[in-house]
Amino acid sequence: MGVYTDGSMNEDGMVGGGWYVEGGKRLGGVTLGKLATVWDGEVCGIRGALEDAPSEANVLILSDS
Repeated sequence: MGVYTDGSMNEDGMVGGGWYVEGGKRLGGVTLGKLATVWDGEVCGIRGALEDAPSEANVLILSDS
């Protein structure tokens, strides 16, 4: 099972992370605020994806970092 993640910062300096879990078609995201880095967003996206993935699944994390 693949999970896709991304962290990013918008033009206002707000950082967020997002994820998509293949198979279960789970999608999520989190806003971290202006004090976080893009890397913080990446890590939060990975964490969210792993929390949404079925516990018995072998997971391949596909991150752009």
